[in-house]
Amino acid sequence: MSAAGIMGDASSGFGFALSAVSAYYQAAAQKGQLRSSAMDAEFASSMATINARAAEREANSILLAGQQQASLLAGRYNSAQQDFKVRTAASGIRQSGSAAEVRASMDMAKEMDLAALNANVVGQTEAARGQAVDFRNRASLSQVSAANLRRTGGTIKPWENVLTSLVGGSGQLAPQWQYRGSSGSSMSGPTSATGRMGLTRQSSTAGGNRYW
Repeated sequence: MSAAGIMGDASSGFGFALSAVSAYYQAAAQKGQLRSSAMDAEFASSMATINARAAEREANSILLAGQQQASLLAGRYNSAQQDFKVRTAASGIRQSGSAAEVRASMDMAKEMDLAALNANVVGQTEAARGQAVDFRNRASLSQVSAANLRRTGGTIKPWENVLTSLVGGSGQLAPQWQYRGSSGSSMSGPTSATGRMGLTRQSSTAGGNRYW
């Protein structure tokens, strides 16, 4: 076998091995990237869940604060009405006529202020709860995305890529691993009359059949 043939076979074998290693690391890198993306999606899901809980707590806090403000506002109006009634009674003013109209106006003002306060509280509460719903939806979507990424990553098996590369390359390497005689001819199997690999038989009138 010639030196050029040996070098050619070695070069082909090295290139084949390098291709197999490259296939393994490419698959491993892709699998790692999918896992990393899945972890990012899971982190996003966790943060969205935390934000959803915070928004829900904020909504409850707004509602509670609104109820407290409404109670204080109603108490102020009631105190003002009682004071007005006491003062007018002490002054000898009858609780009818203009005095009654004043009390009715105070009642109307109280109802209007309470309605405005309630509308403001309801608006802020619903906004916070809307954020909570949005964050929960984001958490669910991120969780689904993480599951899909992990499922996809689980289907990638780096060693299977190597085996596929080996199977695909074996058909290309096999024809190269042949015996090469000093004349440069190649033999891949028994070709002589005796069935010996790499031996040729030649006839000689002097010595009959010879093998060398």
